[in-house]
Amino acid sequence: MISTKVKLRSVFLGSFIVLFGILGTNACGSSHSPETHVIVIKGLKFLPNELTVRKGDTVKWINKDLLDHDVTEEVGREWSSGVMKNEAIYKMAIEENTDYFCSLHVVMKGKVFVK
Repeated sequence: MISTKVKLRSVFLGSFIVLFGILGTNACGSSHSPETHVIVIKGLKFLPNELTVRKGDTVKWINKDLLDHDVTEEVGREWSSGVMKNEAIYKMAIEENTDYFCSLHVVMKGKVFVK
């Protein structure tokens, strides 16, 4: 037969472990609220042309140029904004590092890094 003292110690220890697990998850877990970052397209450039964000943040490209542009993933062309007229906006959540360019003006290039 297990004594009451041993049962209480076991319950206390179990409660402590559960509580520590909850507190540890909150303290170490990601409490990051996604942010929105802006890249302006102007003068045949992406401004800034390199940007560091956190995973899940949104990047918003705004075409402030008189020319049409697009924003296209460079390596495999996995995503693209399509043609963006003046004042057009394209946005997407960023999950990984990506190189992009304007397929209409291939000298325009940019990078988004995820930290």
